[in-house]
Amino acid sequence: MSTKPVIVIIDDAPSNIMLLRSYLGQDYAVRFATDGESGLAVVRRERPDLILLDIIMPGIDGYSVCTQLKADPETRDIPIIFVTAQNEISDETMGLALGAVDYITKPIAPAIVRARVKVHVELKRLRDQKIQELLDRLSLATQVAGIGVWDYDIVADHMVWNAEMFQLYGLSSDSFDGTFAAWSARFHPDDSRRVLADYGNAVNGDGAYKTEFRIVRPPNEIRVVKAIATVFRDDGGRPVRMLGTNWDITEHCRLVDDLDAARKEAEAAAEAKSRFLAIATHELHTPLNAINGFGQLLYETETDHRRQEQLKFICDAGLSLSGLVDNILDFVRIDAGETRAETTNFNLYEELNAVVALFQATADEKAVALEMAIRDDLPVDLYGPASVLRQVVSSLVSNALKFTTAGSVKVYAEVAQRMAYGTQIIVLFRVVDTGKGIQRENLQKIFELFEQEDNTLARQREGVGIGLTIASRLVSLMGGTIWVDSEIGVGSCFNFTARLSVVTMDDIDRF
Repeated sequence: MSTKPVIVIIDDAPSNIMLLRSYLGQDYAVRFATDGESGLAVVRRERPDLILLDIIMPGIDGYSVCTQLKADPETRDIPIIFVTAQNEISDETMGLALGAVDYITKPIAPAIVRARVKVHVELKRLRDQKIQELLDRLSLATQVAGIGVWDYDIVADHMVWNAEMFQLYGLSSDSFDGTFAAWSARFHPDDSRRVLADYGNAVNGDGAYKTEFRIVRPPNEIRVVKAIATVFRDDGGRPVRMLGTNWDITEHCRLVDDLDAARKEAEAAAEAKSRFLAIATHELHTPLNAINGFGQLLYETETDHRRQEQLKFICDAGLSLSGLVDNILDFVRIDAGETRAETTNFNLYEELNAVVALFQATADEKAVALEMAIRDDLPVDLYGPASVLRQVVSSLVSNALKFTTAGSVKVYAEVAQRMAYGTQIIVLFRVVDTGKGIQRENLQKIFELFEQEDNTLARQREGVGIGLTIASRLVSLMGGTIWVDSEIGVGSCFNFTARLSVVTMDDIDRF
């Protein structure tokens, strides 16, 4: 077999064929036909590198031959040069519009024919080489990635698989006849109807073919496959071909299932932990109430000074433990999403004053001034989560008094922002103390669970470091943020915002 590039000449004049053959025969393997029908047969048999095509021929003319060759996927990429005595611009334009790459007019100049043939044969060789390189790279990529590639001729009901497809489905080329039915027979029975529906939607133009399904590999192994394909259509919009890929995602699905199972197990463990803590802390309240009640009674009736100090120590420890139990119970409720920011009308002055009154005795005992101040431009009749607001302020005041041995603790409230619509405002609350202060690197850490300012302080003060965590989460329920400013030796300022509404006269009349 000749290794020369193959050229097919289609011309009804034998003299023209002989002439062209004499010009090209030394460098090319020349085949020929003297009419259009014979020429189509020769081209489809030989798959040449170039076609030299006459226009005026009996039966099928050159334009019709060119049209049929370009419509056939097997021959449409073969370059065609029209060789004809017709030299009108319209004739050349017509030939190029049909897909020809060049146009040579008769009488033929040998040098021009050889030069143009050489150019287009070389261009085709380079193009084929590039295409083959790309195909080789694609084949290597699909082989390394284990991606199966399939090409389905819908009209002929014939499917071509690459080696990875056979490996993926556990089949040999001898056991697969290339039909759609042979492919779909490997679908898992529980997935088959859905996969066929996805295929039908893609073919009917309702969307791209993109699906996941299980397959059954011999002897009875189940794998999960992901499939993506593109549908090609003819000029009339009818589906003629699908080109797609399959790849095995079984291990990925198993990992997702394992992670989901682990997540559910962790959630169940967290729920069990929360239930246990809620029950335990709730049950602790009954004996603690008895201890605190009788301890306070004994303290108030004891006349011996030394024993009275001992009883006071018991009472303080009992109250501290009660506060810790309350904090744990609050945290469990917030963590479980059981705490709701229920809204109501309230008077801000009365709420803050109630907090000050609650801690006044503690402040007096430590000789620390406890004060509050509300800016004049801040309305005191508000609508919002009053109980949550009171709990946050109480937590911050308690924390401030705990770490302040001299000076003062002050509570401030002011308008941070008035919303451009309605009666909503953002209120800034500040709890300022003259305590020891907090190291800069610990300013954010203190809001994290079970964290205090430092280990030394944690040992010196009661608590397990969840008070500020609870406060932070409660502030979030009010649509606000919390942060702290502090200076060592000067004190700290805990700031938080809350989104509240101003109560108008119309609101008061409704209630």
